[in-house]
Amino acid sequence: MPKTYDPLLKRMLRQVGKVFLKAILQIDATDVETLPSEIPTIEDRSVDFLARVTTTDNKELIVHLEFQVTNHPRMHLRMLNYLVHIKSEISETVPVIQALIYFGKRRLTMKSQVTNTSSYTSLAYKYTIVDLSHEQPQKYLAESAPEVFIFAVLTNTGDKTTEIMHEVLTRLKTRVPPEKRTEMLLTLDFLTGLREDLREIFEAEAEKMGLSIDVKKLASYQMGKKEGLEEGLKRGIMRTLQIKFGHTDIEKRDLEARIQRVDELTTLEALFDLIEHAQTIEEIEAFLEKTLSDRS
Repeated sequence: MPKTYDPLLKRMLRQVGKVFLKAILQIDATDVETLPSEIPTIEDRSVDFLARVTTTDNKELIVHLEFQVTNHPRMHLRMLNYLVHIKSEISETVPVIQALIYFGKRRLTMKSQVTNTSSYTSLAYKYTIVDLSHEQPQKYLAESAPEVFIFAVLTNTGDKTTEIMHEVLTRLKTRVPPEKRTEMLLTLDFLTGLREDLREIFEAEAEKMGLSIDVKKLASYQMGKKEGLEEGLKRGIMRTLQIKFGHTDIEKRDLEARIQRVDELTTLEALFDLIEHAQTIEEIEAFLEKTLSDRS
């Protein structure tokens, strides 16, 4: 399953790292310095979040977070590999906190530890798994940052799912500026899409409240308009596509190269309109194919 949520969550963590670490792991931080996330020794993978953290009592930590929407049968081994890399390449002495944030619909089955009891080689490794479906919504609703309180809809809402969704959307509508609101609505759109039981509730409540996802209010779009140049608009389109569909599919389909071949501003405007309503990346691809074939 394409991890289309990756760029959203990574960017959110860079913006509100201190608040998120407090809500998820009860780490009180005064400073969060993100570190390079590439792990070249492990199948060219990169971690979801890696930061050097200074706590309020002046202790130094390295925090590593991973996000999963499906159960990975070897996740415990992957996390151990990540720890070895962090210890060998970043710091052997600074304490490392690792946690996996799971927001899938299926019951959590991933292991959280690795043991080896050989008399020649012993190992006792354990990391934290936070299963959002077992968390209480008030833990997240207590935070004022939208990047945190939107996660309340993925928690143990019981028979109050619609009520919690309504509360989150009300906060977005009344407390968050329009540009930021659009980004948070896009994030909710993606997250509820990963949990089919939430999709209909999100769409119904958003419609009742008159909340629409207008990509033209994003900073990326405004950047392109302010520059008034074709290149600026194209960069804005790319940033918006990355927010909505993630980096992997965009690179795989070579969309950037095709967007660079479009040189009519009216067509670029039409592409923005399409992004707002598109449900799949195939719709964007079909639009570009038709546009470029009409030119030839």
